[in-house]
Formats: sequence, structure tokens, C-alpha cells
Amino acid sequence: MTGTQVAPFLGVGGAQPGLGSERNRRRTPWSSRVDIHGARVSDHRAFTPFTTHTLRRTLVLKNTVRIAAAVLTAFTSVACQGSSSGLTAPTVPSSLNGTAAASSLLGASWRLVELNGQPALAGVAVTAVFGAQNSLSGSGGCNRYFGTAATNNETLTVGALGATRMYCAEPGVAAQEDAYFAALGKTTTYRIVGFELRLNTAQGETTLVFARE
Repeated sequence: MTGTQVAPFLGVGGAQPGLGSERNRRRTPWSSRVDIHGARVSDHRAFTPFTTHTLRRTLVLKNTVRIAAAVLTAFTSVACQGSSSGLTAPTVPSSLNGTAAASSLLGASWRLVELNGQPALAGVAVTAVFGAQNSLSGSGGCNRYFGTAATNNETLTVGALGATRMYCAEPGVAAQEDAYFAALGKTTTYRIVGFELRLNTAQGETTLVFARE
């Protein structure tokens, strides 16, 4: 071997061992094991950290997918059970509807707009106020009146009424007042629609129609 020169081992691109090893690792495909060994870096040491990190990310991703799938399955199962069991929205008991209607009736001032199917006299204020203690008061158009009115759900019972005894000189006012008091005494039910109050007889006839003031 005397006098014989041995050329240094060159990797891909003519790089000498130990020179440009990082560049060679980046440029060298996975299958080019010669350059990596030429750079004196083993395959195991060069690629094990990358492989372990990738494996961990893969396992985390798989676990996340499994958990998401389990949650979706459970949610779908509950939704199907609720649908198949025929669940319906809760209904409001009729007694509560009656309570709401009574609360709308009480305390407000109602002005008569229709009596026995005919419009009330223009310019004559006939009113009714239903109080919380089964009280009823207002104006008949000429005289003030007072009495009792008991409510239960949508039933209304008007008791005996008392009134002042003023003389009504305007035409038709006294007659309308008498008809109004008589209609109040025949009331058995009531109904509120929007801002309108309707009082009905036992036969279902609407005799008095008021508007909320």
C-alpha cells in the first residue's frame, strides 16, 4: 500500500464525510443510507425522534376521533329515543288560562261600546271596573253604581247592584242605563280578546262589549 493514495469517500454531490452532513441529510432520500452513514450519523439516531413524534400525534388523533364518534353516537341515540317516545311540549292547564284571563279583567277600566248588539250612545261614558276583592263599580252613563262580581276561570257572576239616584235629562241616557244594568245581571261568562271584553248570557249571547281604556 506504500505510495498508493486512497481517495476519500464522497457522498452524493461530492461531499466529504463530515462536511455538509446536515445538508446531505435534508437532501438525501430515506433509501439513501450510504450518505447518512458516510456522514457518520446512524439511521436510527437520525429518524427515531421524527418517527416517535409522528407516532404520538397519530395516537392522539385516533383517540380524539374515537371520543368524538362515541359522543356523536350517544347524542344520536338520545335524540332517537326522545323522538320515538312521542314527547310533546307541555300544555298549559285550563285553570291557569282562566287565572291569566281573570288577571287581565281585574283592575282595568272598561268602557261600553256595544249594548245588546247596538252601539252605545256617543258621548256617554258607561264604564265598569272589576276589583280584586270581587268588587264591581263604574258609571251607568248618568249614575254611579257599585256591587259585587265573582270570577272563576271564565265565569262571571254579578251580584246585586246599588246606584245613585240622579236625574238624567239627556235623551236615551236613562233607558240605556236601565238596559245596561239588566244586561250586567244576566252575565254568566266573559271573554277577553285583545283589548276587548265581552260579557255573555247563559245562552251564549253577547250582550255587552267593552273596550279597555
